[in-house]
Amino acid sequence: MVCVSIFGSECSIRSWTFKFPDSYRQAGGVMIAVVIQAIFLVFVVFAILILAYCSDIKSTDTYQDVVLSVCGRNAQRLCAFVVMTYCFGTCITFLIIIGDQWEECTAVCGYLTFGENITSDILLSYDPDIWVIIAVILIAFKTYTTYPILLFCGRAALVSLWVDIRKMSLHEIEDSERNRRIIVTIVWFILTLLLAVFIPNIGVVIQILGAFAAVFIFIFPGMCMMSAVQNLVDDGIWTRRLKGLAAFACAFILIGAFIFGLTLTQSVIADKNGVKADKSKYTC
Repeated sequence: MVCVSIFGSECSIRSWTFKFPDSYRQAGGVMIAVVIQAIFLVFVVFAILILAYCSDIKSTDTYQDVVLSVCGRNAQRLCAFVVMTYCFGTCITFLIIIGDQWEECTAVCGYLTFGENITSDILLSYDPDIWVIIAVILIAFKTYTTYPILLFCGRAALVSLWVDIRKMSLHEIEDSERNRRIIVTIVWFILTLLLAVFIPNIGVVIQILGAFAAVFIFIFPGMCMMSAVQNLVDDGIWTRRLKGLAAFACAFILIGAFIFGLTLTQSVIADKNGVKADKSKYTC
């Protein structure tokens, strides 16, 4: 299940691929952007190793259960909420991508039908070519297959919060599982679809998701490492290695808090100034 959560995060990163070119421009060029990505990749690897270690020693399955076993109930509730919100936002980006790709598919079909007589404003963003429509279909298919994974992770987080808030017994959880799963899935899909229709472009969602990504990559793993070190200290063990790990965990948490605050503030300011829909010379 932890692997599913990690894979779900990786699937959400795929949606960011459509935002990468603009992100490279905002970072100041390809070289700077690649260096920044390489640095963050190191932190991501450490975060995964921390979570895998805690999951192994505590014999837990989901991301939020790892946080529960190491950091306590309140941290688990916060983690479940963040997981649910992150997956919900990523599902919105996937639906936006699907909508954009089918517009491109329709545009290419129009060109293949009318040939050189087609007007230039029908195509969304690509030159008319048979290979374009094949690529569009494959991208849409990939998005269809990864959406359920994110819905599964988000639904698991939502259900864990629901069960905890209502103090449901194991018998009640099992009896209402099927109805709860169906209702959550239907409501989840309808809400993400409506938001995808009215949100002007994918960048609006991804900016906010970037703030939550900092929580996953830095804050929660840092908290887990700090708690693991504290458990060893309580057992009477306090070595230079543990001091280094404690300092590393503190740095993890501080960096995550800084990135979360900075990214969220920038996204709020950008949205406050107004967001325009993505346009190109091919957009109708």
